[in-house]
Amino acid sequence: MSSKNENAQRVDKNYFFKTESDYLSISETAAYLGISESGVKQKIRQGAFPSYKPSSKLLYVKLGDLKRWIESCCSESAEKLSREADIYLMKAKFNSLKQAA
Repeated sequence: MSSKNENAQRVDKNYFFKTESDYLSISETAAYLGISESGVKQKIRQGAFPSYKPSSKLLYVKLGDLKRWIESCCSESAEKLSREADIYLMKAKFNSLKQAA
């Protein structure tokens, strides 16, 4: 019987051959995200990403949907936040000068 880590490594190798339109099983999705299968099911119930259920026992997630969800969860870089803060401060200073004139 293979360990959980060996199974995750086997699943990871299969991602090289999958396209955005390919489907992942719940166990493959869990390995891809590094969370438990129950965690994947919880995220599906919360509506984090769509799932496809062709029968009562099968549940799949499209790899492209999963990648888009991951990309939507990224946090802003410190550099981008710093630029936005600078722009905000410049606008505030401009508005205060404009009101004083």
